[in-house]
Amino acid sequence: LYQTKDQGATWKPLPVSGVLQSKLKEYPEVVKLQFYSEKLAWLLIEKKEDKKSILLQSTNGGISWRVM
Repeated sequence: LYQTKDQGATWKPLPVSGVLQSKLKEYPEVVKLQFYSEKLAWLLIEKKEDKKSILLQSTNGGISWRVM
């Protein structure tokens, strides 16, 4: 993931999240990523062939994620 603070003029990578990396290996399709504030974000990912999905949440701007 990348972060911008100037409406997309420049971008910088966020630190790697081990939880996010491992879950994206299991559920490789991103369905929706929504930031509700600077800190709070939700990410829905799925594995289409198994018809399964999981929801992750970040409360620190996408630096770390947890499965809900």
